Amino acid sequence: MLQRLVFGLVFLTLLSSLNAQQAITSLSSYFGDTRTGPTITLIGTGFSSNTFATGYYIGASTTKTVCAASTYISTTSGSCTLPSGSIIGGGSFIKFTFEYKQGSTKVSPISSVYYTNVLDCAAGTYNSANTTCASCNAGTYSANSATTCINCAAGKFNSTAKATICSNCAVNTYSTAGASICTACSAGSTAPAASISVNNCTVCPAGSSVTGGVCSICVAGTYSSAGSTLCSSCTPGNYSDTAGFSICLNCAAGTFNSSSKATRCGNCAVNTYSSAGASICTSCAAGSTSIAGSDNCDVCPAGSSVTGGVCTSCTAGKYSLSAGSTLCTNCVANTISSAGASSCSACPAGSTSTSGSPTCTACAAGSAVVSGTCTQCTGG
Repeated sequence: MLQRLVFGLVFLTLLSSLNAQQAITSLSSYFGDTRTGPTITLIGTGFSSNTFATGYYIGASTTKTVCAASTYISTTSGSCTLPSGSIIGGGSFIKFTFEYKQGSTKVSPISSVYYTNVLDCAAGTYNSANTTCASCNAGTYSANSATTCINCAAGKFNSTAKATICSNCAVNTYSTAGASICTACSAGSTAPAASISVNNCTVCPAGSSVTGGVCSICVAGTYSSAGSTLCSSCTPGNYSDTAGFSICLNCAAGTFNSSSKATRCGNCAVNTYSSAGASICTSCAAGSTSIAGSDNCDVCPAGSSVTGGVCTSCTAGKYSLSAGSTLCTNCVANTISSAGASSCSACPAGSTSTSGSPTCTACAAGSAVVSGTCTQCTGG
C-alpha cells in the first residue's frame, strides 16, 4: 500500500513537471537510476544515446512496466524476453513507453528498453538454455554474445574448448570443417598451409623427396621414386650425373665405380675389363691384354707374349708356340727363328747355332757337325 502511495506521488510529480514542460535532458537522472550495467537504450526521434534532444519533453502518457526479476530480460521490441547471446543475470527489466513533445507538438509514443544484469556470453562460449554460457567444443569457436558455436572452416582447426578463433592447418596437413586437429598428408606428399582436403596433398614426383615440408629435387648421385620421403644413394656400379634422377644408370661396359652416391664412372685400367654395372674391373687372364676402358681382353697370338702389359712379338731366336703365352722361349741349339715365330727351324746341314741364336753358323772347312757341334775331321 505504501509502495503504491509513493509511486503515485512520484508519478504526480512527473505529471506536474511535464505540465510545466520541464526540459529533461537525462532520462536516467530523471528516474533516479543509480544501477550499474548497460545504460538505458532509447530508440526513435528525439533521442541521442540515453539523453533527450534539446527542446523535447516527456508527455503525460508515459508509462513504466517492470518484468519479473531474474526471469525475463527485454529486447528492443519491448517484450520481456531474453536477448540473443545473453543469459539471465539476476536483475530485472524496466520498460518505458514514452509520450514526448517538442514544444506543443505531440510525438507518437515509442518503446524504449532498459537492461539490468544482462550478461553477454563471452567469446568462446554460447547461450545454453538462457541461463548458462556453455563452452564451445574443440573444433568450434564463437565471438561475444553467441547463441551457437561456429565450426572451424575447412583448412583450420582448434584443439581446445572455449576457443575464440581457429588456426590454419600447418604445411603438409589438411582439415575439413569442424576439425579439432589437422590430418597429416601421407608420407612423400606435401600441401600448403590451410589445405582443405586430402586432394590438396600432392605426391612428390620421381626424382624428388619431401625436405623441409616441400618437394626437393634429388641431387646428383641419388635417386627416388614418386612419393619418396628421401633420396637414396646410387649403389656401386651405378651413378646419376645430374639432379632429379628417378633411377640410377649402370656404369657402361669398360667402366666402373666402387663407391655409393657416384656421379660418374671411371675407365677400367689397361689389362682389365668390365661388363655393364661393374663396381670393380677384372684383370685380364695371363697371356691376354686390353687397352683402358675395355669390356674384354685380347689373347696374345702365337709368336708373342705379354711384355709390359702389351702383346709383344717374340724376338728372333725365340718363339711362343700357342696363343696366350706369357713369355717367349729360346730356340734350342741348332734351331733358329725369325721375329714373331711360333716355332723354330733347324739349322741347315753343316751349320749350328746356340740356344736363342737368331742365325746359324756354317762349320769351317775340314769340320763337320757331330752331335750338334762343329767337329774337326781327322785324317784317313
